Amino acid sequence: MPKTGEVVKVDQGAVARLLAGKLGGISKAERADLAPGEYPVDAVLRVSGSVKVGEDYEIRRVEKLDPWLLLGLAVDRLNGVTLKNLVKIAQGKLDAAGKPTKAASTELKGLKTRTDAAIKALKGETVETNKGKVTVKGHMTIVEQVKP
Repeated sequence: MPKTGEVVKVDQGAVARLLAGKLGGISKAERADLAPGEYPVDAVLRVSGSVKVGEDYEIRRVEKLDPWLLLGLAVDRLNGVTLKNLVKIAQGKLDAAGKPTKAASTELKGLKTRTDAAIKALKGETVETNKGKVTVKGHMTIVEQVKP
């Protein structure tokens, strides 16, 4: 990332297109006013502002594993009474909407850590490099619009 005041050569056209793309959305009301069809466009736009590009970063992902495999192995080790008791306990940790209560959410974080470790042991881990986040500030105006 360039230091403040440092001059870096970049394709200004690419930066301008990126800025225009990020600023170019339309409102729901504007979209609602457009009927299905194809519309010719001939306009000159002025785009001004700034583009900030963050550093690339790595993320470690535990490979996806079918959760039914681990659950099936765990259930296979339980007898019927134990399984029924676990279902009752689980139901007691859900709110009316069927989502975990606040206390249960804390428990689930620890469980997720242990489960991720089990999945990692079975499937491994992948390191992905993601591009840094792009944020823009600016505005876009139509300088000239040619009537079709």
